[in-house]
Amino acid sequence: MVSSIMRTPGTAAFVIRSIVSKRTAERIGVTQIRNFTAAKAPGSDPLELLRKTSEDRNLCDATGFRRPGIHWVFNIAATNGDITQPPSLRTLGFQRATAAGVDFVTKIGSASDLLTDNKPVSFLYRHGKYKAGETVEQWRAEGFCYDLDLDELLHHVPHYTITGMVASKRAEKELAEKEETEQNSVSAGRLVMERQTHFVELIQATRVHLENGEISKEELAESLRAFRFKPTRVERMVGGPDAVMWDRWEWLRENEDANWSEPNHLLPY
Repeated sequence: MVSSIMRTPGTAAFVIRSIVSKRTAERIGVTQIRNFTAAKAPGSDPLELLRKTSEDRNLCDATGFRRPGIHWVFNIAATNGDITQPPSLRTLGFQRATAAGVDFVTKIGSASDLLTDNKPVSFLYRHGKYKAGETVEQWRAEGFCYDLDLDELLHHVPHYTITGMVASKRAEKELAEKEETEQNSVSAGRLVMERQTHFVELIQATRVHLENGEISKEELAESLRAFRFKPTRVERMVGGPDAVMWDRWEWLRENEDANWSEPNHLLPY
């Protein structure tokens, strides 16, 4: 006996569409699950995987150096050891990514000091968009930062980055000469900009000095510091709205110079 619901044309069409949609969804879901369970580890070396995927996206060249004009950044969090204070979180630019590590530069100061003395740091990098038809990729890592020869990276660092760091260092020296550094410091060594117009002039003058080759190696070495982040644990998670679940892998090694162990396929949460 056909139910009264099925006798209504509009309702019947809705039921048929629902059944078709459900079966289609089930079929798609089965395909996704089959594809997911058949997935292999994305690679044996996570840093080389990071370089290769970044090269494929035209973020860096074959040697791992960031391509000119590309905005390619990550986050690093470090602590000074005081459990009552939050970690210092910074957004930094990739200059080079290779199997040896992630290379970057910072302005010399209290924040850069936190990356030294064998202090552990956390790293976060994300690429992509979490939207239908696309995927987002998230990299998380823990490890240590080591000083790098600035000359290795200097020719690849954007001029605006060098200009901003050198000009900021010059502004710090001006305040120190006026003995106003203490009252202009607001938190963790950060300084208040006295007059924006003056700092703009300082930026413009520094840019001209850089273009004319009038900034000495000594001043560059006093303003910029190069580091290499070498992780001991790396995690990569890929997914999106169309995926059944996050595809999450982890790599471990005993120390920053050891070989990586076989990757672990982790639960998504």
